[in-house]
Amino acid sequence: MRKILTITLLLFSTFSYCQEKVTNNKFTLNYDVKYFKSKYYPNEERSLNVFLPENYDASKKYPVVYTLDGESLFIPLIQNISVLQDKTQEDNNIIPQCIVVSIENTNRGRDLKPNTGIDPNFPLGTFIKGTEKFYKILNEEIVPFIVKNYSTSGFNVLIGHSDSGHFVTQSYLRNDNEFDAIIALSVNDFGEYFKKQIPNKLNQEKSKLLFLGYGNMDIDFNELGYYLKKLNLNNKYLKVNKYNANHTQMPFVSLFDALQFVFSNYRFYDKLIEETYNKEFNYLHFKELYQKNIFEKYGIRTKIGWDVDYLLYKSVETNNTFVFHSILDEIDRTNILQLQFRFWYCNEFNQNERAKSYLYEMLQSQDTNDKLIFFANLNKQYSDFFIDKLKQPQKFVEFIEKAKVKWPEYTLEFNYLILKVLTDNGIEFPKKKKYSRYCEQNFKKNRYFTKDNLQELNIK
Repeated sequence: MRKILTITLLLFSTFSYCQEKVTNNKFTLNYDVKYFKSKYYPNEERSLNVFLPENYDASKKYPVVYTLDGESLFIPLIQNISVLQDKTQEDNNIIPQCIVVSIENTNRGRDLKPNTGIDPNFPLGTFIKGTEKFYKILNEEIVPFIVKNYSTSGFNVLIGHSDSGHFVTQSYLRNDNEFDAIIALSVNDFGEYFKKQIPNKLNQEKSKLLFLGYGNMDIDFNELGYYLKKLNLNNKYLKVNKYNANHTQMPFVSLFDALQFVFSNYRFYDKLIEETYNKEFNYLHFKELYQKNIFEKYGIRTKIGWDVDYLLYKSVETNNTFVFHSILDEIDRTNILQLQFRFWYCNEFNQNERAKSYLYEMLQSQDTNDKLIFFANLNKQYSDFFIDKLKQPQKFVEFIEKAKVKWPEYTLEFNYLILKVLTDNGIEFPKKKKYSRYCEQNFKKNRYFTKDNLQELNIK
């Protein structure tokens, strides 16, 4: 059920219902609708749809993604953003959480009509009278209103398709606007103006991002894309993508890629890894550098969190034991990664003593997850570590005996495993019959062995 509020804010009124929910077994995305009158067109009312991230918190800052042609682009946009920014599980969002604002048209022909260069009063590269007014409405009124009423970070993205794609591309070439990244889809280039100016702009301006999407079946709206792709500009501020799509399909197939491009520095560590994985590496410094970089680019505060797992992996890949142990020291301090992960990385990197220490630490743990993980891996992964890698079957038996004291409910399985290790490795032990008798008398269905397995061991 929609919750309706009517609020007067300057020239805006509000129709508000928010929070994502499931209705009739279908996932719905809800948003605020604000009605706006511009000083440039005081007799017109324009609607803005405002989609807030789940659990929006005014004490935090959020980038804002604006889309023109809101009546057609808003729904596919929030569908893509909802997937990419989803945080239902820890740290599984691909882009930062964003506010989305869509601007619906009142007179599209007036506000977004491209300059074809026919009118001598408006040379190519300028907006005609109506689009210039709309440009001012967008930058002087709409963006400031969103900034005033929501917790924004200062990083703004602008999206357009077809005529509005032409509008946002022209905006990219200007410096007097509020946008840091432009997503332009199906752009028609009159007089080849964009073909000439975009390469020049990339050489002059290194702060704004441009994603240009074009479709192979989008006749007359794909020439600019083909041209820029052929230039192979190799510029990190430009992304040109081709799609198997016609004009109508373009937003649906391209937005997912476009959003990832404009937020491509978020949770991207490789360049910083290349620069810092050396003998002077310090994890806290690494974290500060990354957080500073993200704040400067997107205006948001973020944490590395579970991605420390990736940082650890890269130290193994680069064979850097110093960095490896430095990161592990921080993981030990914060306890952000489960002991099994720490053991696994050490085992993979042949840091055997530290790997062994994590196994013994699991025996001290009060965490139920550690107990279940230990039980699941003892019979294979841990036995391989002690027996095949360290060549210490007797130490493994001693290790299992400690585990039996810690978790007596697994005595059946642990006794069998001791029996198997000693038998398979030809180790003489006087208590073989005792272990065997216990397993026979207390047998129940389990994950370690069957009655046939036990009988085979007794024959040996």
